[in-house]
Amino acid sequence: MENALQNLSFSISAVFPTFALVFLGHIAMRRGVVNRAFTAKLSRICFTYFLSVRIFLDISETGLTSLKNVRLPGFALLATLAVYALLWLFAKRFVRPREDEGTFVHVGFRSSFTVLGLSMIRSIAGEAGVAQCTGLLTTVVILYNILAVFCFVGGGPKSAGRWETIKHTLVQIAKNPLILAVAAAVLSELLGWRLPPLLRSPVESLGNVAVPLSLLCVGASLDMERLRCCWKNTILSALVKTLFQAVLVVPVAVFCGFRGIELAAIAILFTSANPSACYVMTESMGGNSDLAAAAVVLSTILSVFTVTLALYLLSIFQLL
Repeated sequence: MENALQNLSFSISAVFPTFALVFLGHIAMRRGVVNRAFTAKLSRICFTYFLSVRIFLDISETGLTSLKNVRLPGFALLATLAVYALLWLFAKRFVRPREDEGTFVHVGFRSSFTVLGLSMIRSIAGEAGVAQCTGLLTTVVILYNILAVFCFVGGGPKSAGRWETIKHTLVQIAKNPLILAVAAAVLSELLGWRLPPLLRSPVESLGNVAVPLSLLCVGASLDMERLRCCWKNTILSALVKTLFQAVLVVPVAVFCGFRGIELAAIAILFTSANPSACYVMTESMGGNSDLAAAAVVLSTILSVFTVTLALYLLSIFQLL
C-alpha cells in the first residue's frame, strides 16, 4: 500500500507542475486577464523566439554525444510512422465525412512534446533527463512537421490550388524556427562554436521563460466552446492520441528494453496532448480547423489523466 501511494505521488508530482500552469493560463483567460488576440500574439512570440532558444540551448549544452544515441529517437521514429499508417487505415474505415480524414490523422499522431513533454521530463529527471531526450526532441520536431503536410495531400477538401498550398507549407516548414534552432545547434557543435559570455546570460534568460510561458499560452488558448462541434471525431482522435496508441507502443518499448527516463519519455510522447500548432497548420492547409481545435482542447484535458496513469503503471512495475 505504501509503495502504491509513493508511486502515485511520483506520477502526480511529475504531471502537476506542467498542468498547473496550463490551468492557470486558462483561468487567466476566463477572468479576462488576457484575451484571444493577446494570447495569439504571445504564443507566436514564444514559438518563434523563446522555444527556439530553449531547443538550441538544450541541444548545444548536451553536445553531439546525445545525438549519437540513435536507439531512443530511432524507436520513436518507427513507432510514429507505424501509428501514422494505422491512423490512415482507421480513418479510411471509420472517419466521416471523408474530407476530415487528413485532419483526424493530423491530430491523432501529433504530440506536444516540445512544450508539455519536456516540461514533464524536467519534473521527473531535471536537465539530465532532458539531455537524454535531445535526440528524441530533434527527431519529433522534424518528423511531425513533415508528416503533417502529407495528412493534407490525400485527406481534406480538394482545391485547385492544393499543391501550391502544399509547396508553400513545405517552404514554411523549412523556415520553421524550431527546425532552424535544431540545425543551428548541430552546426555550432560541429564547428565548435560557443556563445560568448556577453550573450550567454540574455540567451539563457530567454530560454528559461520558454516552457512556463508556453504552458500559460496553451491554457489561455483552450476554448471549451470548441467541444460542441465534431464531437464523434473529436472524441475518437483524442482517445487515440492520449490512450490507444500508448497501449500499443509502450509495451513494445518495454519489450525492446527501454527503462527509466527513456521509457518515461516514450510514454509521455504517446500520451501527451496535441499542440496548438495542430490547429494553426490544419487551418492553413484547408482542413477542418474546428475538429483540430476541439481535439487540442479534449486531448489536453484527457492527457492530465493518461500521462499520470502511464507513469503510475510504469512505476508500479518498477520500470522507471
